[in-house]
Amino acid sequence: ATAVSGRLSARAATEERSTPFVGRDCELALLDAALDDVTAGSAITVFVEGESGIGKSALVRSFLEKVESIRRGPLILSGRCYERESVPFKGIDGIVDSLAHELLRRHPVDVAFLLTDEVEALARVFPVLRRVSAIARMHVGRSTSPVELRSRAFRGLRALIAALAATAPIVITIDDLQWADTDSLALLREIVHLRGRTAIVLVP
Repeated sequence: ATAVSGRLSARAATEERSTPFVGRDCELALLDAALDDVTAGSAITVFVEGESGIGKSALVRSFLEKVESIRRGPLILSGRCYERESVPFKGIDGIVDSLAHELLRRHPVDVAFLLTDEVEALARVFPVLRRVSAIARMHVGRSTSPVELRSRAFRGLRALIAALAATAPIVITIDDLQWADTDSLALLREIVHLRGRTAIVLVP
């Protein structure tokens, strides 16, 4: 994965107060270029950095709107961290919710081809995935230690993301990642370090 850092300017934030979205051409071009690389088969991580209130979230929202309206095809998985939230995997929880929503849109047979045995462990960590019929029908494995369950769940998410990325580029965004917990960051590393030509752009 390639890490590219884009920093917004205070001047751009001033402009934003009088206009819905102004002064982000360079940053949007950077994100567009990352998506082009992803479409060609790369895995890219773009860090959008800047002081609080400068417009990082607005930049990412504008990029996602452009992806949805103009560049149809990429799958968007979005999540957000909250400072005072204390749920496990709070940095990934929203991403898995988006993933479950996407799988519910697909035919169960098509979903079944995307699954590995470890996805059952992933569904034990993120029960929202049990809403997907192909996952709900998976055989519940034997009781495992928390460490083994975590490891299998990590492999399950990595394999599921890789399988989806083989069908279409994926854009993953996590707002306010600075509030993420340690387990979420570890799981993100699993996604970032997927092997092969995996079409994913991660925007934390």
